[in-house]
Amino acid sequence: MGLTTNQILIGSSLALAAAVSVVYLLYSKKKKVSWRKVANVSKIYLYPIKSSRGEELESANITSFGVGKVGTEHSDDRCFLVVSPNGQMVTGRQEPRLVMVKSHVSLNSITLSGPEMEDIDVPIPTNVSNAMNCRVWGNDIAGVDCGDEVANWLQKYFNADYRLVYYPRNATPRDARGEISSPPGKIVYHDCAPCNILSEASVDDLSSRVDINISARNFRPSILITGCSAYEEDSWTNVKIGVVEMKFMKFCARCLLTTVDPTSGIKDSDGEPLKTLKAYRQCDKTLKHIYGHDPLLGVHMVILNPGVINVGDSVYVS
Repeated sequence: MGLTTNQILIGSSLALAAAVSVVYLLYSKKKKVSWRKVANVSKIYLYPIKSSRGEELESANITSFGVGKVGTEHSDDRCFLVVSPNGQMVTGRQEPRLVMVKSHVSLNSITLSGPEMEDIDVPIPTNVSNAMNCRVWGNDIAGVDCGDEVANWLQKYFNADYRLVYYPRNATPRDARGEISSPPGKIVYHDCAPCNILSEASVDDLSSRVDINISARNFRPSILITGCSAYEEDSWTNVKIGVVEMKFMKFCARCLLTTVDPTSGIKDSDGEPLKTLKAYRQCDKTLKHIYGHDPLLGVHMVILNPGVINVGDSVYVS
């Protein structure tokens, strides 16, 4: 079914979106924003390595780059990337078993673990002489090679010549990809946005329509919420959790990665749940130039005000 919200009306014109944003910023300085509670934070996920298994956090430091660990400098979301020898990104679309790789970031290192693999502790690289150009969705972005030891680990796990790279803090981030709202967001190795919000109710509704077991992990949200109705997040323009404020950027267009079982790393032979999602979650025809025929589930956000959030926190919208 088509989506018909105020956001869609805004998103139909980039120029209009920019104008509305300017008006909002000027207006908010004159009048206090009224917030209403709509839900609670159920889970928070950090994905240190793009396409790896998400690490559940009880608390998170939300920065302009999205979810990060409290008190850990090198824990930005998706600040590590698996690449081919020429720097091209490797994701769960090409290597489904990547979704089973667990990664845990500590103060100065990242630990990788995988099925039938010994854990490996990888120091955060500081030698910028190992810098290389990486390609993420056709865009160049910097990366610092994490060394031969972890490359050998990846070779053994994937039986392919891959490297692990890290995004250095002093490098230039990418602009959020394909946004239809402003202000602009900044991203590292993300697909297109720093933060993704999804409701448990939306996942449950989709789950009731398919014959396979699925969970929120199929959809890799940053923040999973509970206590609202299915797809209610579609209508949220401004979101506040604690002191953290976010603004709607665009709907999340879903791809083949959703068909990879996060527990086995195997793609569903029937293309589910993406096949079912396509049948009832198409965008409005006025937005086909943005989303095409990809189904929509969850919303992408840019961060207006950073801070710490916790599981159980109230979610407010205005």
